[in-house]
Amino acid sequence: MNKDVKKILIVLFLFALGGGFFYNFQELWMLSNNLSVSTISIIFALAALLTISILYICSSLVRKDKLKKFILGLLLVKFICMFALFFLNRSNLLIIIKFIMLVEYTVDVEIFSSFYPLITRITKDDKIYALKSIIYDAAYYIGVLITIVLLNRTIGLFNFSLNSYILIAGILYLCAFVLLLSINVDKYKDSEKDNISYAQVIKY
Repeated sequence: MNKDVKKILIVLFLFALGGGFFYNFQELWMLSNNLSVSTISIIFALAALLTISILYICSSLVRKDKLKKFILGLLLVKFICMFALFFLNRSNLLIIIKFIMLVEYTVDVEIFSSFYPLITRITKDDKIYALKSIIYDAAYYIGVLITIVLLNRTIGLFNFSLNSYILIAGILYLCAFVLLLSINVDKYKDSEKDNISYAQVIKY
């Protein structure tokens, strides 16, 4: 397997691992910050609608040769969202928390949808497509398992709480950002596909 494809899959692993840390107890974190069950449901519903719109817009505008920069930007947004939520914990700034949750959810889906089109800049392989899903699921549930085992435990001076999981997720997203930044996908020339829109790649 191409070494740059391996690096992208590691980026995917870090991204999914961060998701496992954050999403497993996301609703409990929101409840602990005085968001009601009905409000949380509305946030998720609005996020789903927003995601569909943003996916359509981005798939029409973002081209394959810009995908790396696009994903880097989204990973940076994820990192900022995590650290903002970490510091907003118990702040009662509910409007800001709601807004960040909407943005974060939308960005997460967009990043995941962009990984395989990015890999096709280097190689096109059905096995890698399947491997992508396996790696994502494995990393996500590893994160979930770790959060379950460590919740409310203390290792050294570090206490694993719902809010600390947000901090860990943010660090993992930052690591994914740094690793992706080191990958040069532009050296792989694909003149047949470079001018095809992201929408056509997803359709394929």
